[in-house]
Amino acid sequence: TTSALLMAFTFLNMAGMFLLLGAETIAMFQVLIYVGAITVLILYGIMFTPQAPRSYGLFFQQQTPVTAAITNYPLLLQNGAVISSEAEQSASQLAKGTKGAIGVDGTYVYLVIATNANVTDLAYVMQALGARDALNLDGGGTAAMWIGGSYKVGPGRLLPNAIVLTKP
Repeated sequence: TTSALLMAFTFLNMAGMFLLLGAETIAMFQVLIYVGAITVLILYGIMFTPQAPRSYGLFFQQQTPVTAAITNYPLLLQNGAVISSEAEQSASQLAKGTKGAIGVDGTYVYLVIATNANVTDLAYVMQALGARDALNLDGGGTAAMWIGGSYKVGPGRLLPNAIVLTKP
């Protein structure tokens, strides 16, 4: 992968030289064809080439396997306490609107979509539901909830990602 990225960097440098020489059209084709298409093809080739299993060292061998992970910002609840994060929140997080959250209490997973709420309001909603730890998810037009074969809320636009919970 490093070799492919260095090759793309070299192609970009060559395009820069063409620009310095006044050959803008050749520089444009250099970027479009070599940096874009050829580098992507090489990266796909590297990704789909089978590799032998690797040992990741003692630290990873002593840990339990992670089956799923998610990250987002801000943290809403930790050990049942509301986390104060207003100073770090963006304008859209401070504004009232549709917000999404995920939380856990050791037994249950809570997926929530709240309307007319800011991120701090959402933290209190999660606390009232009984979540012990909770995380803010994306809100606004991407907030949607699909249950039993149909949307119960949203979506306002196409969703690029999802959290899917299934029964074993």
